[in-house]
Amino acid sequence: MTAEKPVAEAGDESLAFRSTLTFRGAAHTVHTQAVRSGDVVAMYFSVDGLAIANARPSDAKLSAAVVKAQYAKLG
Repeated sequence: MTAEKPVAEAGDESLAFRSTLTFRGAAHTVHTQAVRSGDVVAMYFSVDGLAIANARPSDAKLSAAVVKAQYAKLG
């Protein structure tokens, strides 16, 4: 796991990280952001499932706009 910056501004605290996995000989980077708001923790992640299924490398970025939109739905 490796910390990432910048982090989409959301909640009381937020952190982002990436991790890499290898499946069928192809490397895949998964980007994740954890957001805490009060006593609620939400995890947002991005992954290219088709690339994993087709055994080709992937590095799907996590969109700050998606994190903010999903966080807004938590109320």
